Amino acid sequence: MIDCSLYILISFLVSMLLGLGLIPLVVSFCKVKRIYDLPNERKVHKVSVPRLGGVCFIPCVVISFMLATAIVSRISEGTSLSLSLWTCYFSVGLLAIYVAGVVDDIVGVSPRTKFLVQIFAASILPLSGLYINNLYGFCGIGEIPLWVGAMLTVIVIVFIDNAINLIDGIDGLAAFLAIIALFGFFVLFLSEDLLSYCIIIAGLLGVLVAFVRFNLFGKQGKTRFLWVTRAV
Repeated sequence: MIDCSLYILISFLVSMLLGLGLIPLVVSFCKVKRIYDLPNERKVHKVSVPRLGGVCFIPCVVISFMLATAIVSRISEGTSLSLSLWTCYFSVGLLAIYVAGVVDDIVGVSPRTKFLVQIFAASILPLSGLYINNLYGFCGIGEIPLWVGAMLTVIVIVFIDNAINLIDGIDGLAAFLAIIALFGFFVLFLSEDLLSYCIIIAGLLGVLVAFVRFNLFGKQGKTRFLWVTRAV
């Protein structure tokens, strides 16, 4: 196995530092443009808080991954990083979800449109050949045909996507659950010596740590004051 601890650490730190630097800029932009998440019955926060914090995720992860891989190719001669075809398909679906989320935060997107985007993003993976093809004895089921596995894959992805969205009303909950899930994937990828995906997940973990810092410990009081004074 490649000694990848340095590259993983670089990806994590770069992404975290970028997040710590970019998120306050996004928050300031939201304050200027008055883009706020208003309190309601399913949210814990009692004051208006800036939206668009997640807009930094993709740029931070991409930059940290590019920097870490550049260091790998320069320092470790003969070491190559590879990404499978399904990763490219997954990136297209991820970009669709990302754009829909940003647009929803700024101008709003209907639930039907968001649901269709989720289905589109989830359907790309089976088209790339990656789908649930075996339940390994769960409920007595082993291998399953393509059409069943493809439908099940789409249902599972859309279900998880909406589940995360529903628990997002509690500050830090969705982020911490994402960190736990990503760490599990990180351990699995590391055990299979999949360095590329370890670096990507390290970047995701880094920006999530930065996000949690502002999501849980941000100065909501000042946000509320700004909202009230401008509304008046």
